[in-house]
Amino acid sequence: MFGNNFLKLCSLHGFLMINIIYMGCSYNEINIGYSAEDQNFKTNKRIIGGINAEKNEFPWQAMLKWNVGKMKDELVCGGSLIDSRFVLTAAHCFIHSMKTEHYYVILGEHLQSENENEQRIDIKTIIIHQNFNEITYNNDIALVELLSPAIINDSVNVISLPAFTNIERPNKMCTVTGWGQTKNQNKAEILQKVNVPIVNFATCNGPLSYKNKLTSNMFCAGYINGNYDACEGDSGSPLQCKNNDGVWLLHGITSWGIGCGKPHKYGVYVIVRHYLAWLKSIIKYETLK
Repeated sequence: MFGNNFLKLCSLHGFLMINIIYMGCSYNEINIGYSAEDQNFKTNKRIIGGINAEKNEFPWQAMLKWNVGKMKDELVCGGSLIDSRFVLTAAHCFIHSMKTEHYYVILGEHLQSENENEQRIDIKTIIIHQNFNEITYNNDIALVELLSPAIINDSVNVISLPAFTNIERPNKMCTVTGWGQTKNQNKAEILQKVNVPIVNFATCNGPLSYKNKLTSNMFCAGYINGNYDACEGDSGSPLQCKNNDGVWLLHGITSWGIGCGKPHKYGVYVIVRHYLAWLKSIIKYETLK
């Protein structure tokens, strides 16, 4: 995705005029210094070991699609509807372009080959976390403000956020959803889901896995032998866990990983509860579930 180039990230004052909010840029040019293996860690595009989700099972699942050129209508990333006006996704989804007119959002999708009254909504504003780091992917979180509010119904609804004290406990089973390519390399026609356990932080950050590349804003989920995973086509999509009352909570945002379903290379996710104050500074507190 990156190569050995410099990425200009924060000489972006002009982008503020096109409804991009990059909150708190503090650096101008960044040299990507990862090894060849690491530079490939964000390039695969499939959910591994997933199965078809039921219709309306995850009504907050969003699709972020490209809106211009030869790649028009191609999937860019997933996301989660957390308010009728806002989709939560990964900041790195906007590395290639930060123009709002280059994207649109689809809500209520299940079977892509059929028109099922999905909602196509243009984007008003993209808000990137002020401390997003392109090198480490720390703070890999962004909000997409929709040009018009989503219509809430059986197919389109919001997901609740966890409390700050609702810690991601190792071995808890959660579910990742997304539209990335499946194991046979075909694009997923139906929304995919895969159940994965949360992994101990020290294990995931250890010598057999990510070798101290994780930050305190990340957690891992998956299996030591691989086989079940989410990948870049699913970037920005939710990792959701049920609470004791059976209510789905948005615990993670699909962020990065090395390969797909490889042993010891778990999926890495943004810890959503670390960003509650940031989210509530943008979205009125009472509108968040």
